[in-house]
This record gives sequence, structure tokens and C-alpha cells, in this order.
Amino acid sequence: MDIIPRTIDAERTAKRGRRSRKQRESAPKQKNLNDKNAKRYLIQLGNGNFGAGDLHVSCTYSNEYLPETV
Repeated sequence: MDIIPRTIDAERTAKRGRRSRKQRESAPKQKNLNDKNAKRYLIQLGNGNFGAGDLHVSCTYSNEYLPETV
């Protein structure tokens, strides 16, 4: 792990960049759109990483070959 010194200017900038608390909640219409987009993104991510011919493998030990510790 490296220790990186921060200058006084960097410290001021970091404090200035903080956001205030949210004043009002999103409209139901916007919440619905965000939920729909999140689901679509997850499906696209899965489809991009897995496809036809992929295998799901769960490897286990038989009782006689179980290790003594994790």
C-alpha cells in the first residue's frame, strides 16, 4: 500500500465536491424507467458473458477426498 500526500489545494477541492442530501424523491415515472433500464442492463450483461454451448459446472469432493480444513 502506498501513501500519497495530499496538498492543501487538493484537500479544499475534495471538500468542495461533496453533494448535499437529496431534497425530493424521484417521480414514480422516473423510478419505473430506472428499474426497467437496470433489468435490461443485467440481461444484456448476462447475454454478453454467456451464450449457447456454455457450461455451468459445480465441482465437489467425494467424502473420502474432503480436505481437513478450508
